[in-house]
Amino acid sequence: MGALITLLVRLGVGESRAKYLAPVSIVLAVLVACAALWGVFQLWDAADDRRAIEAAQAKAGAEFQARQIAAERNASAAKAHRDREEAARQNKMEVRVDEASKHGGSAADDVWNSGLWD
Repeated sequence: MGALITLLVRLGVGESRAKYLAPVSIVLAVLVACAALWGVFQLWDAADDRRAIEAAQAKAGAEFQARQIAAERNASAAKAHRDREEAARQNKMEVRVDEASKHGGSAADDVWNSGLWD
């Protein structure tokens, strides 16, 4: 405190006034330092929050993309399975139509005699 009073006297402040301003100056300096530290902490906290949010969003995006890819693969596999079943049914129908034609009947006769009403 004595050094601060001496500094204030050298700057042209009267000694009695310097004794009054020294404690006030110290309190103000402490308050300014606290405010600066609080500001630095707020900046760090905001940057840390931003990094955490970006990491969470990246993780959620990756999980969503993985689910989407799995759903698309499952849908493609199911469609391929349905297409194979439909092709097999179509092939079976064509064979039955051909057999009916060989025996002198029509496809409708074949369905009537051995398919639809059995």
